[in-house]
Amino acid sequence: MTFKDIKVHVDNDSACSKRLEISINLAASFKAHLTCVYVRQSFPFPAYSNGKTSADVLEAYNKGLDEQESKCSALFDEVIHQHDTTVTWRSLTGSLSFELVNETRYSDLLVLGQPSLDDGLTLNDGVADEIIVSAGRPCLIIPHECNCIEFGRSPLIAWDGSREASRAIQGALPLLKQADKITVLIVEPEKLNTAFGDEPDVMISEYLARHGLNITVEISRGSLQNIGDTILTHAYAYGHDLIVMGAFGNARWHEIMLDGATRTIMKSAKMPVLMSH
Repeated sequence: MTFKDIKVHVDNDSACSKRLEISINLAASFKAHLTCVYVRQSFPFPAYSNGKTSADVLEAYNKGLDEQESKCSALFDEVIHQHDTTVTWRSLTGSLSFELVNETRYSDLLVLGQPSLDDGLTLNDGVADEIIVSAGRPCLIIPHECNCIEFGRSPLIAWDGSREASRAIQGALPLLKQADKITVLIVEPEKLNTAFGDEPDVMISEYLARHGLNITVEISRGSLQNIGDTILTHAYAYGHDLIVMGAFGNARWHEIMLDGATRTIMKSAKMPVLMSH
């Protein structure tokens, strides 16, 4: 298994240039095709408008979209000219989450920026949540404060025996096979719903070993922190440069909500995080 088709969400946020460079470097390392997906969000018609508004308002809105896309496209041209990788630009109009999820169905990996309250031009929590939960593909979150271009030499796998964590490992295998050191972290196995048995590390160790991966298993018990903070503390303390974990979400009538550990890591991690639902 490898990555042959990678999508990256590009927009006008302050971290787009770094995210684009990381994505191009990742595509080059796997000899994969990279598609940069820019979404022009449809005009937000008020509920009372019945889908109608003045031509002047729509013209001004579309002019603003043109200017934003032009700036992002110029950044795209500047970055890709520095690399020898097959990259294409794809501009879509519609709902941000719907368009990105639909694009991701035809790829091996989606690269997203980290949601931020400090940057109104990037993904917000609700949109990012919906994309990760609905994509059906692994999503790689690149933090705003990421200073690296290469990563994945020392990944940390947060393992709890769940379907989501299993899908994350499967999606991360191309990266894991390039790693120098892999650590599997199990936090409070006795309190998890999954029945690990007396040796929670044995089966995951055997599975990864059959893929030719040498791993170290750490079991954390008695931490005073919540699970998300425990994972981050371990990642920082031992110099890991990638976190692999399941994204736990609960679909409700009109919202997608990620659980506490997933949200903590997605919002606070300072290294890339590969998530899968």
